[in-house]
Parts: sequence; C-alpha cells; structure tokens
Amino acid sequence: YCTSLKQFNLDLFNTEQITDMSGMFLGCNTFDSIDLSNFKTRKVIDMSRMFENCTKAKFLNISAFNTIHVKNMSKMFSNCNSLRNLEIAHFNTRNVEDMSGMFSNCNGLDKIDVSNFDTSKVKDMSEMFLNCQNLDELDVSKFNTEKVTNMARLFEGCQYIFELNLNNFNTSNVRNMSRMFSNCQFLYSTDFSKFNTSKVRDM
Repeated sequence: YCTSLKQFNLDLFNTEQITDMSGMFLGCNTFDSIDLSNFKTRKVIDMSRMFENCTKAKFLNISAFNTIHVKNMSKMFSNCNSLRNLEIAHFNTRNVEDMSGMFSNCNGLDKIDVSNFDTSKVKDMSEMFLNCQNLDELDVSKFNTEKVTNMARLFEGCQYIFELNLNNFNTSNVRNMSRMFSNCQFLYSTDFSKFNTSKVRDM
C-alpha cells in the first residue's frame, strides 16, 4: 500500500524481465493519474490487483501494455471508482484464465470496450462487472465462455444496462450463477434460451 505517497517517477523503470506485477499499485489512492507508457510487460504473467483501490485515479496510461502472456487479471482495476476512461481494447487476453472482479466497482466508467477480448481460456468471471453502475451498454457478444465455471455476480449492479447479447454464452460448465444479474433493474432484453444450466449448483 502506498497511501501516503504523493508522487513518483517511473521513467527509468526497466520492467522487461518482470513476470509478476500483481498488486503493484494496490491502494495508491493519492494519485489522479498514473503514466505507465514506458512499461514493458511482454513477460508478465500476473497482473491481478495491479491497480486495485486506486480510488482517485481518473486516468491510467496503459496504452503500451503487452498482455499476451498474462494469465491472471483478477481485480486488476477493482475499486478504481474515479476512472472515466480506460483504454483496454488492445489487450491480448488469449491466455487469461482469471478475470474475476476485473472491473468491479468501477462505477465511474460509462464504457468498457471488451468486444475483442479472447476469453477462450477463462475459468472465472465472477464479479467481473460488479457494480459498474454507469455502464449503459456492454458488448460481450463474442465472449467464449466454454471453460467458465464461475459467473457469480458477473453483471450484478449494472443497473443502467438495457440489453445484453448473451447468445454465444456457453454455460455448459458453469457451476455458480449466484446473483449473476442481481440489481440489473433496467435490463429488458436478454435471451437465456441457450443457457445450459445442467451443472449449476448455485443460482
């Protein structure tokens, strides 16, 4: 935790050999922006909780992030509730297995572009968009969920989303769907007809 740190300069950081960045800026709640444009992340495997509880950060410059080898993005941006924009469309997520809580409580974001996320290896999506209260649209139509076993609270608290296209969701291995759509009070258009709930133990 760096709760008292007022400023830092990362320009000379050489991150080329780093494999674990989990919790790197956890609790750095005194900064309104963090510039990581010089970070080399090609070898990183774990980015879990990397920016968790950066509650005052309005901008993260992660435009140069190479995420091709990352397996864990759990709670990566959790509780970054001041963020207004997040550039992640370039993320290569083909090796990610855990996206649980990735954007949980990012209630300042009105858009999250995950339309090109490769989720073919993801097993845990629980709380991924939990309490993203300002989202009014979310494109998960290309999500491959064949290996996902946990979808608990996946969209809980996304109260202004009106429509979700879940036609490609393969839920044949999901065991937990608890509170998956809880408090999605304006959601009026979603087709569950293809949901396979044969293995679900918790709804």
